[in-house]
Amino acid sequence: MKIPTHLLANSAIASVLYFAVNINPIFPFVFTFWGGFLIDIDHLFLFIVKYKTCRIKRWIEIGNRLGDKQQAELYIFHSPEVNLVLAISSFFSQYLFWIFIGGLVHIALDIISHYSYHKNFLFLRQWSIVYRLVNLKSSIRNIILI
Repeated sequence: MKIPTHLLANSAIASVLYFAVNINPIFPFVFTFWGGFLIDIDHLFLFIVKYKTCRIKRWIEIGNRLGDKQQAELYIFHSPEVNLVLAISSFFSQYLFWIFIGGLVHIALDIISHYSYHKNFLFLRQWSIVYRLVNLKSSIRNIILI
């Protein structure tokens, strides 16, 4: 899903939460900024590491290609492992709680988008750090055995 959609969805939900619940005005901003925009910085990490490019034009090309095919990749901030740590940490900080909730909204929109395209949830495995590490280990083992 595109950043403007994420920003709009997170802003709308943050506005409702702000008016429905008596909360500090900074929390909706944190919620919107993280969930709508910053969480996707992990895409740039992937483009730099996997595709070995730091050119913004190339990032846009790769992002559009992956987005058009709804191709799942390992985006660190989208991973269940990072979000589990964030969920646990959110018990100790209201800021982390709102970051976690904003990220959940973002990830829910991504899941809806991927599911609409693929008609299954198999793509979720690709978001997992543990799944990738286990498969990397088995891939290395297979190379050694060949």
